[in-house]
Order: sequence, then C-alpha cells, then structure tokens
Amino acid sequence: HYLANPLPGHPLLNVNIPNLPYDELGEWRVTRLGKRHPSQPVIRQTNPRGDPIYWIGPSGSARDASEGTDFHAVSNGHVSITPLQLDLTHTQMLPATHDWARKGGSAS
Repeated sequence: HYLANPLPGHPLLNVNIPNLPYDELGEWRVTRLGKRHPSQPVIRQTNPRGDPIYWIGPSGSARDASEGTDFHAVSNGHVSITPLQLDLTHTQMLPATHDWARKGGSAS
C-alpha cells in the first residue's frame, strides 16, 4: 500500500506490531510516540581479547502510555503507525545563529 500510494512528504514510518498471531492482531492505529523513563546505564566491560565492549541497559519503562500512543496501541493488540520527521533543525534560530557566528560567537 505504501509503495503504491506514498504519503506526501515521504515520512519515515515507525511501525510496531504486537507479538501476537496474525489472526489475533487488532486494527492498525495511527499514533504518536509514547515516552519512556530513562534507560538503565551503559555497562562497560572487556571482551576476552581485551577490547572494550558496552552493554546498553534495558529500556526505561513507559512513562506515557496513554490512549493515542504507540505503547497503548500495541499493548491493546493493535499495530501502531507513527509518522516521524528527521529534521531537527531549529529553523527559527538560523538567522540569529548566523549573526552570532559572523560576530565570532559573541553574544553582544
């Protein structure tokens, strides 16, 4: 469906599918991202060859799993579809940043 009828702007889609048999899946839901508590700390260890390795701690628990979130949809047996945007540019700050950089980083 997506290839035949792409969304305008071609967003990245975050799709989460519950771990259920296909015939037990609920309808899809368009959702927003839920929020998690911070994950556990990264654990630094050394492998048998003496190289550092890092274990990323478990994900934090859901902090916002309210209705409308991907967490809520999946926990209720639905496939969640969340459109994401990747451009994190603070567009409104571009002119001020340009002026700041031109002045050598001086705030005045």
